[in-house]
Amino acid sequence: MAAERQPRYDGCFICGATNPIGLGLTFWQSETEVWTEFTPDERHQGYPGYLHGGILYAVLDEVTGRAAYLQGGWVVTGRAEVRYLQPVAIGEPLRCRGWIVAARSRALELAGEARRLADGALVATLRGLFVRLPEERIRQALPVIRAD
Repeated sequence: MAAERQPRYDGCFICGATNPIGLGLTFWQSETEVWTEFTPDERHQGYPGYLHGGILYAVLDEVTGRAAYLQGGWVVTGRAEVRYLQPVAIGEPLRCRGWIVAARSRALELAGEARRLADGALVATLRGLFVRLPEERIRQALPVIRAD
């Protein structure tokens, strides 16, 4: 199966194309994983010259949670543990991906990682329990979700 672009919500901080303070990332999926690429700039630093851990967490949370789409579901983060393994310099492109570890009736166990594009080095991982949204909440959100 070829890569397929995932839908987005314009107001989202991570994927919103028209959010003036957002990252505007595009997400792709295969049958087994979701991914995006992100290059931090000066607006995303914490310590001078390095990506703020909270921004990296937000991208990992999004790409990992989007793995639920692989089973046709929508989720919110119940709990997540992130491990930062290496600092990320501003301007260093990353590839972030997420996948399903296990499915439960009301939740999904999901995992994700961020790697440097240049050398494939693992810089951070995320593992968490993501709670499925009720069908009614999904129906309410559908009018503002964009597939383009």
